[in-house]
Amino acid sequence: MFVVRASGFLFDRQIRFPDWEPPAATLQYWIEDLGVGGVILVDGSATELMVRSRQLQSWAEIPLLISADIEEGVGQRFAGATWFPPPMAIGAIWQTDRDRALGYAEQMGEFTAKEAVAIGLNWILAPVVDVNNNPDNPVINVRSFGDDPAVVSALATAFIRGTQRYPVLNCAKHFPGHGDTNLDSHHELPTLPHSPQRLAEIELPPFQAAIAAGVDSVMSAHLQIPCWDLTKPATLSPPILTGQLRQNLGFEGLIVT
Repeated sequence: MFVVRASGFLFDRQIRFPDWEPPAATLQYWIEDLGVGGVILVDGSATELMVRSRQLQSWAEIPLLISADIEEGVGQRFAGATWFPPPMAIGAIWQTDRDRALGYAEQMGEFTAKEAVAIGLNWILAPVVDVNNNPDNPVINVRSFGDDPAVVSALATAFIRGTQRYPVLNCAKHFPGHGDTNLDSHHELPTLPHSPQRLAEIELPPFQAAIAAGVDSVMSAHLQIPCWDLTKPATLSPPILTGQLRQNLGFEGLIVT
């Protein structure tokens, strides 16, 4: 999978990210000749995304997986589409009106999927199912539905149900749980120093609920989890991704990082 801007179709060399986004000819070579199968789009407008996704798909013999981090709706990344409040806002509504919160979470998933399909996305990298029980968390925070595993489970599965009304993949992230960290794993390697029993009580229930709800994919977390693997972070760990996610939780879908 490679990363490009939706707006690169129209302006290519002028505004693509110069350090890492290749020109269109290189993208075409990767797809047509090397058989790259996935793209993540990160910026631009909804209209540009539609044009860009059609361009990319036109080069592919086998249809591409075209994804985006749209945890708060398509408008979070692509101007002109719907941008919802962060998931934690729905978690706050849960405290006073559970039925309304569940309805909002499901509608958020549904409309995100509807708009995604309309402009060429077929893989929503959401929902976040981390239990954000560390107030110093610099990277998950309001992206989570809250600090209670039961609440996160209920609202995340409602979001998943909403997405399932349209032909689009969804994704529970970040396995096995990035909520109880005080480091940003984009820049440092956090450690989750808990016992298997604690992980089973707090971190894992939302993933179990998402799997039971039929989630299509699970994204791994860049975390060190000593109780399961002393040497490798979760993303690179067979004991975690195969032993825990596949064998223990029974997940048979796509694993992504």
